[in-house]
Amino acid sequence: MTTSDYIYKLVRVGEILGLKFVLHDQSLPKNVAGRICYRKKTVRINEPCAEDALMIVAHELGHFFHHLRNKDRKIGRDKREISAYLYGWGLLKRIKAPISKEQWIGIHS
Repeated sequence: MTTSDYIYKLVRVGEILGLKFVLHDQSLPKNVAGRICYRKKTVRINEPCAEDALMIVAHELGHFFHHLRNKDRKIGRDKREISAYLYGWGLLKRIKAPISKEQWIGIHS
C-alpha cells in the first residue's frame, strides 16, 4: 500500500462521520499544516509531503474524536492537543500505517 492509500483510509473514516476534506488547501497560513472546523465539519490539510499529510490527517481526526466526546465541556488547548495526539496515534496504529513512533513524535515537536 502507498501512503496515499493510508490517507484515503483515514479520509473514509472521517467521511463516514460526516466530515469533508480539503487536501492541498493553500488558503491556510503557511505555518498551519491542518485545521478542522467543527461547525462546517471540514478538515483542511496543506502539507505537500504525503507521509506528513497522513500524520496531519490523523491528528485532525484526533481533534474530531476528542470533540465528539467533549462537546459540552470547556477544555484547554494543551489538553485538546494531547488528546488529538493520542487519538491520532491510535488511528494510525489501527490502520497499520507505516509511521514509526519517532516520526509521530517528530511531527509534534
